[in-house]
Amino acid sequence: MPRPRSATCWAAAAGRWSCRLLALLLLLLLPGPSGGSEITFELPDNAKQCFYEDITQGTKCTLEFQVITGGHYDVDCRLEDPDGKVLYKEMKKQYDSFTFTASKNGTYKFCFSNEFSTFTHKTVYFDFQVGEDIFFICKGGKLDLNAAIHMKYLTPMIYFFLVYIYSSYTKLWYSDSF
Repeated sequence: MPRPRSATCWAAAAGRWSCRLLALLLLLLLPGPSGGSEITFELPDNAKQCFYEDITQGTKCTLEFQVITGGHYDVDCRLEDPDGKVLYKEMKKQYDSFTFTASKNGTYKFCFSNEFSTFTHKTVYFDFQVGEDIFFICKGGKLDLNAAIHMKYLTPMIYFFLVYIYSSYTKLWYSDSF
């Protein structure tokens, strides 16, 4: 027995939307023009740990950090440009975020210090984002470069849509089977 016309139309529409969503998801998973580092590390008591990143002039960068374990959950943080000019310096911070635009080409240095602590080591997480974390979205069949969406905010939405598509197809499959 043939399916009613409305069910056929709905299935065709759902198929078109799921193909578009799948294309969008695949496009979003392509690497964007960004770089940087995301690390969790142990910082011993009375110690200092530095990291280095080569950055091109005019590039927007963001340093975010958080002390995960240890003592009062605090560290000193310092960021310097290639000439040693201090761009950011905070003492005994639990977490913070700092955004800047590189004023010159070169190697930028950022350090975490636990030198004020004599017996408590810390676990520190940081994310140093170099460049915009941009993902392109398909709009009207063309890439919309202005649609900058961060993956960490988009991931729950992608999961929701995948579950929704799966459950919709499951319902459609069982409703057409009986």
